[in-house]
Amino acid sequence: MAHSRRLLLGPGPSNLCPEVVEAPARPVLGHLDPEFLVLLEEGIEESWERHRAAGAALQAALPDLGFELLAEEGHRLPQLTLAGVPDGTEEGVLRSALLDRFGIEVGGGLGALAGKAWRIGLMGHCARESSVSSLMGALRVALSRAASRPLRCGP
Repeated sequence: MAHSRRLLLGPGPSNLCPEVVEAPARPVLGHLDPEFLVLLEEGIEESWERHRAAGAALQAALPDLGFELLAEEGHRLPQLTLAGVPDGTEEGVLRSALLDRFGIEVGGGLGALAGKAWRIGLMGHCARESSVSSLMGALRVALSRAASRPLRCGP
C-alpha cells in the first residue's frame, strides 16, 4: 500500500510510521483469538448455558462442605461465586493446598472478607461441571487432611 508522508497533529506533531498507516488494510479475521473461534463454534447461547449449569452445580455443592454463599439468591453470578469458608478453617492454608497438590487456584476474599471468603471463578473453558467435580473432590481431600492435623498457633 502506498502512503503519503504526513504529519500527524495531535498532542504533538509526529510522523506516522508506515506500519501504522498500513495497519487498517491488514486482514483482521486471521488474527482472532483461538478461544473466540471456539466460542463461535460452540455458540453463544450454548456457552451461556454451560456457564449457568456449572455455576449452579458449584453453588449447590459448596454448602454441603460448610461453605456459605455470601451473595443473595437472585444476585449470584454463575461465573464467579463468593463463598465464606467454614469456621475454623485456615483459608490460606487450604487455598495453598488446592494449588500445590491439585493445581486448582482459588481467589481469596478482598477487603473486609480477606481471610474469610473465597472467590471461585468458572469462566471460559473451565466453566464445566467436570471442573466443579474436580474442585469438590480436591476440597474434600484438603478439608479432611486439614481436620486431621491440629491447628498451629504461632511459629
